[in-house]
Amino acid sequence: MMPVRIRRLLVWVALPALILVLLYTVLGFYLVPRLVRSSLHDFVAKNYHREIALGDVRFNPYTLRLDVSDFTLPDSDGQPISSLALEASDDIPIPSPTVQATLKGKAQRQLLAALRAQSNGETIWTLPDIREVGRKAGMPKNTARSAAEALTTSPFMTPMMGGWRLSHV
Repeated sequence: MMPVRIRRLLVWVALPALILVLLYTVLGFYLVPRLVRSSLHDFVAKNYHREIALGDVRFNPYTLRLDVSDFTLPDSDGQPISSLALEASDDIPIPSPTVQATLKGKAQRQLLAALRAQSNGETIWTLPDIREVGRKAGMPKNTARSAAEALTTSPFMTPMMGGWRLSHV
């Protein structure tokens, strides 16, 4: 039989601590993604009068990491103005907009070669299209996503209305 002191400690300290950890976990993994999704939809609808498209919204309360995949903000005619994925890259850092003219990542060079092979010079690529070309070239999903995002900020891609066009660099 447990001494009264240990039983009291379990009831007044350990049990509430366990309940708080479980509550934090449930709220973090399930409530935060729903709140982010609904808040983002409401904010864009109220301020921009548009309906956004969101992929997965995940939040890890222990690392405070938020992953939002396939965020697309359409123009008034339904074409995407902006499309991005907010996920950690697995092996390629996403460069700043002032990236130098050389692509350092093997995946970025592979993706650029695949785009050049499929482009007619006038093709306007959206970010999902660029990622799809990377996936068809045999890249893993996260690598294709990272390479596409890095490529769109490089001098090899020219921003156009509705996407990017290959530059003649």
